Amino acid sequence: MANWWDSLGTFSSTFKVGGKDGPTLEQVAATARLRLSDLLRWLPGGIAEPGELASDSSGDLRVIRNNLSASVAPTADDDDLDGYEVGSRWIDTTADKAYVCVDATATAAIWRVSGESTQSLGNRSGIDITFYASSTDYVEKTSSTYEVFATFLFPGTASFTPTSFKAVTSSNSATNSDVRIYDVTNALEITVLNFTASAKTIGTGSALSNLPAGQAIFEIQMRSNSGGKARLHFAQLR
Repeated sequence: MANWWDSLGTFSSTFKVGGKDGPTLEQVAATARLRLSDLLRWLPGGIAEPGELASDSSGDLRVIRNNLSASVAPTADDDDLDGYEVGSRWIDTTADKAYVCVDATATAAIWRVSGESTQSLGNRSGIDITFYASSTDYVEKTSSTYEVFATFLFPGTASFTPTSFKAVTSSNSATNSDVRIYDVTNALEITVLNFTASAKTIGTGSALSNLPAGQAIFEIQMRSNSGGKARLHFAQLR
């Protein structure tokens, strides 16, 4: 019977995968961030949660820890002390939501709902953002506090001066909800759109205000004011 390590490649001066040279064994062994539990993820029949093999700016290899079978959303305590880092993925299979870690600071980790795609601002025509989770064409919010569902860089009115904000929304019932654009850099609300319909509806936000002349970090946030499930499918800044 062949040994399990035979499937990993030829161990000589280099680690070979599919007949191509990879990192040397010395390089792999010298990667401080690789732990035994990380390596086990890559062995046939590995016993740990699958990770992702990546390289940092110095070329060192590491395994990014993921949680692909969680039953709850990640919290601030799912941090670097648990092996997570910026870029780690977390899938809540109960709520059908996928998250990505954007800050792994101990006891203060920040996870964002993943699945947003943003149109390039190269022609300064506007911003289109489509929202979706692992098995739905929307992201969802049930509490009355605003949650961030997308972040983008606003270039400033000298480069782009939008005049309207539109969104496609829905809910699981006649839920009174708000979606807004918030300027994080200057701590100002740009526009808010209130919606109540359960079916998919195109809504227009309030008149845009407080647009900064210079660059600023904007967020698209949503909340449910009446306890139902507010859903956001698409947002457009024109």
